Amino acid sequence: MSIIQGNNTKKEWAFMVWQCLPEDKINEKIASDFRIFIEKNGEEFVPSSLLLSKFYKKNKKILDRISCILVKKPKAAKIFLEHCYNEKDITSLIEMFSGKEDVLCNIYISALGNHFDYSGVLFWRLYEIYPKIWNQYTNWIKEHDNACYDYGHNIIKKMWNKSEYAKKIKYAFDVFL
Repeated sequence: MSIIQGNNTKKEWAFMVWQCLPEDKINEKIASDFRIFIEKNGEEFVPSSLLLSKFYKKNKKILDRISCILVKKPKAAKIFLEHCYNEKDITSLIEMFSGKEDVLCNIYISALGNHFDYSGVLFWRLYEIYPKIWNQYTNWIKEHDNACYDYGHNIIKKMWNKSEYAKKIKYAFDVFL
């Protein structure tokens, strides 16, 4: 009897292998195989941003496929972003999405309401490179007023310390009222 039974179990084992693969063992062929795996199974097996960055260095095409999934699937977007809370990982994420900051911000907005970025560190780094995220964020809050979350005030509170706070807070009031 085989330890690996059934199609789903094989995929789960394959995903675990991808997760455990040391970065120095990843070449273009392996990265291409991972991209194909994600294209076929990306809605079921979502890589974290840290995992994706290992393969992205060898195959940049993978970002487009996973981005499409993440924008449409809030829980997948949360899985992708939830380990980005220190400066090094956030910088790596932003570098991976260089030139596609709007896509990264859309992924962030998609993940809202799924409990991540408790202190707003990732939000504020995204704001630095794509200030339009403030409007997306306030619009999301308005649209999901019944899905209020406990840490959202951390983001809004920090806006008062920004030089452009008056314009941004006015926008939020106009949206909320």
